[in-house]
Amino acid sequence: MKISENGRSMIEMLGVLSIVGVISVGGFSLVSRSLTMQRNSQIIADTASLATSAKKLSCQYDSGYTSYTSYLVQSEEYPTNFTYDTANSRFVGVDDVTYTVDHTTVGVHEYYKINVGALNEDQCIRMATSNWGTPQSSGFMGLAIGASDSRDCILAGSCSGSTAATVANTDGYPMSTANAATHCSGSSNVIHLWYKGCH
Repeated sequence: MKISENGRSMIEMLGVLSIVGVISVGGFSLVSRSLTMQRNSQIIADTASLATSAKKLSCQYDSGYTSYTSYLVQSEEYPTNFTYDTANSRFVGVDDVTYTVDHTTVGVHEYYKINVGALNEDQCIRMATSNWGTPQSSGFMGLAIGASDSRDCILAGSCSGSTAATVANTDGYPMSTANAATHCSGSSNVIHLWYKGCH
């Protein structure tokens, strides 16, 4: 006599659920990685946009300013996804990354520095190893991880320290991933990007 089975056994159901679980974990991991990459790309795009706005500002106004951040706020020349933290005089973007823009004069030339803070290790490495252009194309001179006092070597194109990378020193720019990984540690890294102004 033939017995017909209707339905599935418990073992079959557990097997199906296990497969669905493995696929779900893999899917969540892929989505999480994609979102992280998208946020990192947004931080780089926001920094480039801020650099363009600061360049425009430096071409419109005379020298004498030490902070461009407040002028960028007044002229509303900053990325639309930024909020302005009045208490600390800084912009806040994706993942609570912070931005300020300083201005300095060295000899007869003007420069501005974009300070990008509160970067996690991955964001810091991505920023340090990105190609930010040349003095001719974007005005970019170089960058330093954490070392804000690296101005002179960056502007001279002669940094020998491993925390900085200059356009003129082809061995140091873009910064190597190994070098960036050595200096990007913890959850609150700061990168300083130096640009030449119009004057």
